[in-house]
Amino acid sequence: MPLIKVQIKNYKSIRDCTLNLDKVTVLLGENGTGKSNILSGIRYFYNNLVSRAESDEIFDSHNHLNNRVELALTYDLGRMKRYSYVNLRKESTKNKSYYQQLLKSFPQDEVTVRMVKIKDKPVRWSHDIHVRKLIFGLFPLYFVDTRKIDLVNWDVLWKHIGDLLKLENEVGQNLKDTIHDAIANADGQLKKRLEGVESMFQSQNVQISQYSKNEFAAALSRMYFSGEQYSFEENTLSEFSDGTNSFNFTYLLIYILKMIADTKMKEPIMILDEPEISLHNKMIDSLSEIFYESRSRVRFLMASHSARLVKDILRQDGEGNQLYQIYRKGYETGASRFRMFRQGEDIRERFFITDQHVSAYFAKALLLVEGETELEVFQNRFLTAVFPCLNQVEIMKGMSDDVVYRIVSPKDRKYSIPASILLDMDKIYTYKDRLKKKYFNLCKENECCCFFKKGDNPSSSRAVLAEKRKRIYNMAEKCRFHYEYPLCSSRDINYMEMIRLIREYFQEYGIFAARTTIEGMLVTDSNLEMFLGFLKQYYPKVFSGIYPFPREIVEAEDEVPFIRLMLGGKCDYVMGSRWIIECHTGMEPDLKDKLEHVRISKTRWVTDWLRYYFCLQMGLVRQEEQDIFHFLKKLEKKEEMQKLKYRFIRDFPELFQFIQMINQMV
Repeated sequence: MPLIKVQIKNYKSIRDCTLNLDKVTVLLGENGTGKSNILSGIRYFYNNLVSRAESDEIFDSHNHLNNRVELALTYDLGRMKRYSYVNLRKESTKNKSYYQQLLKSFPQDEVTVRMVKIKDKPVRWSHDIHVRKLIFGLFPLYFVDTRKIDLVNWDVLWKHIGDLLKLENEVGQNLKDTIHDAIANADGQLKKRLEGVESMFQSQNVQISQYSKNEFAAALSRMYFSGEQYSFEENTLSEFSDGTNSFNFTYLLIYILKMIADTKMKEPIMILDEPEISLHNKMIDSLSEIFYESRSRVRFLMASHSARLVKDILRQDGEGNQLYQIYRKGYETGASRFRMFRQGEDIRERFFITDQHVSAYFAKALLLVEGETELEVFQNRFLTAVFPCLNQVEIMKGMSDDVVYRIVSPKDRKYSIPASILLDMDKIYTYKDRLKKKYFNLCKENECCCFFKKGDNPSSSRAVLAEKRKRIYNMAEKCRFHYEYPLCSSRDINYMEMIRLIREYFQEYGIFAARTTIEGMLVTDSNLEMFLGFLKQYYPKVFSGIYPFPREIVEAEDEVPFIRLMLGGKCDYVMGSRWIIECHTGMEPDLKDKLEHVRISKTRWVTDWLRYYFCLQMGLVRQEEQDIFHFLKKLEKKEEMQKLKYRFIRDFPELFQFIQMINQMV
């Protein structure tokens, strides 16, 4: 095992950060959180390991009192030492002195090399230069920053090819002799001209610095391939192509570095800053395979924004992968270790995960909802124009699915992204023991600190919350609530109090419990008249089937619950149409027929309703595709925006409460 731990203190935005590395370690986070600072800290360590490349740019520009940077890397030399012991037993070993030096320098399997840089002073090291040279050779660092690759200058690639060839002294000398002999025996002017150049150098006292082994190998590879520039023929695709017939430097470079790792006395460290840049999906999958195949001897550490790459890494069999979420607190960078899927236990999560699920790990904030209707609401272009905070959250559906919940849950996965959850009330208490065993359990242990929380105030103290929880449990267990036929409407004071307590309690943890369902948030007493106008215009058959309301079966106070049921929502007592019909055996045939057959599918009515409402409020004539353009133009006037918000608060009070909670979170 090569590099196993990185400790960084006071380097740029990083005050104190420790990463315990696995075979493949990925840093996730928004731009500007400090991922690249972590990678550049390791690079700075290596740049100074056997030479001097000091800089004052490594100090935190926001903390002028900080004048001390500390970087420490811990290595595991266990495999190297075992390999050395085995080779020392062989009488014919060529590198006996090297193995002896390695064993003498590292009495323990693990070694931590520490560097300290104080402003205006040279770097101090915990180990002498001989030990550092061994580390530099045994654990070479290869740094790939795809954003700064020079696609014209291929010197970096040739340098690594030189490392890959790893010429032995005898082989290198034989090749040099062969080249000299070939030139000496060549016909024409070649020998004479080279001898003339050599004579000129001697007369001018010009000394030619000799190639190192790696430099000679790189030059030899150029000669072997008869060139140093790379290109593909037009209209020719290869496994290294990015899908646009252009050569992809990143993929080929990583592939060559992977080959370097096959040498027995090297355990390379490969640092990749956003390696997915310019790679198409097929190549990202191939990149994941390289990581998986090479990780026995290579330590991969990368910063990535690719959901597909992270998904592939999470899906790989066996241990050896690790994710860290990098975040910013003020000016300081922090790291939170991700809880990986456990081998054998989370098999469904590993194979059910999608690119969309992984996108939650990169989000600024997370909104977890149950289904398509909620997605349709919170991604609506009119609504997001009025409330821009909705554009700042990643919306994820599937909260009713336990597998999806465990994949994206900040609590289960241990990543520090604020999350809000929207739940229908029936998901909380209409199933046996649901209240205690699922969602209430989220808030009971350790006060669920990884979810968004309003903050410390008297109403959210542990004692107050515990008392509320106890009261809710007692009411759920002991009370017998009343409801009225035909639509199971409930105006029971005790029931309303329990609902209020449940919603208050859950909201402290960023869990918004809808009074009924999302349909109940969209159709209210305040906007019922407008909604009926919407039905008349967009769904005339449905409108004629229910209006005017038959007063002998639908009373005035039941109009809104009736509309909600028609839309697939729930009544006040959180029961659907089918459940109500089963309970109310004496229901009027006409009402039963309407509940069973007069319905609006969930395909588009939400989008149409919000478009209708916002255009009506702004005095716009329906023009379909032009509506949003004219709407945005009117919103540019502050007074128009303010008036619209006041009306929205009046007409959608519960939906506005939830949007307020999201705004507070982001």
